[in-house]
Amino acid sequence: MDRRTFLGLSAVFAPTLAEDRDPAMHVINRLTFGPTPELLDHVRSIGVDAYIEEQLHPEQLDTAPVEQEAADLFPEASADPTSLYEEVGTRRGPIIQALAGATTLRALKSPAQLYERMVQFWGDHVNVFVNKGPVVYFKPHDDVHVARAHALGNFRDLLGASAHSPAMLIYLDNAQSVAVAPNENYARELLELHTLGVDGGYTEDDIKETARALTGWSVDGLPARRDDAQGVFRFRPNLHDRGRKTVLGVTLEGDGEARGRRCSICWRVIRRPRAISPPSWCGVSSRTSHPPRWSSVPPMSSPRPGATSAPRCG
Repeated sequence: MDRRTFLGLSAVFAPTLAEDRDPAMHVINRLTFGPTPELLDHVRSIGVDAYIEEQLHPEQLDTAPVEQEAADLFPEASADPTSLYEEVGTRRGPIIQALAGATTLRALKSPAQLYERMVQFWGDHVNVFVNKGPVVYFKPHDDVHVARAHALGNFRDLLGASAHSPAMLIYLDNAQSVAVAPNENYARELLELHTLGVDGGYTEDDIKETARALTGWSVDGLPARRDDAQGVFRFRPNLHDRGRKTVLGVTLEGDGEARGRRCSICWRVIRRPRAISPPSWCGVSSRTSHPPRWSSVPPMSSPRPGATSAPRCG
């Protein structure tokens, strides 16, 4: 290919100038999984600003038809882990296929497109690996009570829900973390990936202290079948390290999960007291920075979201 031909082809891939963009197509590409003739007509008819407002309030959209279709076609995607285990046994395939099918169906048909994109985003951010142990049986619950519950909400609530998610606690081994042998997997993930980032200013000691603070945060085993015992987060006080811990320069009292949720480690890492200069591209001054193996599948209940405002820790 000669230079003239190459330069001619390069114009095909040149970015569209802002003044040449179709506003409706631009907002569709930014907020949704892609255009359809019907969606393009809808955005053009109500206007870009109205469509953005519509997408920011998914509770006002009629998602009932697509949710009913998802429930009919992929019931495993919203089932509790006890029911899943009784239905499919050790076969993971039907659960994984149902989760993928429900996700694809909503991406194609849900009018709440921005919400579904944010579900995907936060689901990736606090992801769990379904092929580890019994995690696959808890993944539907994790989807519903973590990413889907908080996709357009408060990050503190999302992080708190994830910290209490049986799927997360099993995936990163915190369900087996005890005072005499703290497991650091979830603590490391919490600091490195879920919140501060690999260069976020925390130390190995912060990881160890966070792991100590989260000892005893576990998941129930499978007791006799009861309506109120289908897969719950369980704090085990006899396995919790009750000593004082210091995380990111803040001292945490060692008196169990009740204070642990009020003065949550999740809140500490979000409002981190060590001011770290943010990257220049974000446009924020550093002065604004805030200092047991399972013999069967454990059962499940709703996670416990954290407070939406700063807890009083005095």
